[in-house]
Amino acid sequence: MRVHLLLLLLAVNSSGYELTGQIEPPATVAVSLQSATTPFETSTVSDMGGHFRFRKLSR
Repeated sequence: MRVHLLLLLLAVNSSGYELTGQIEPPATVAVSLQSATTPFETSTVSDMGGHFRFRKLSR
């Protein structure tokens, strides 16, 4: 079983939040994001370098 480390950065701009991250060691994986207080979920796939991004997240 492989263990992956998840590094995250959250930024705010006029169009909402942006969440970027990287999987270490680099790998292509599915990344999911879910809200704990409102009905929301989204997902993306990281690139071969392990980088992923969620854009225009609601405030």
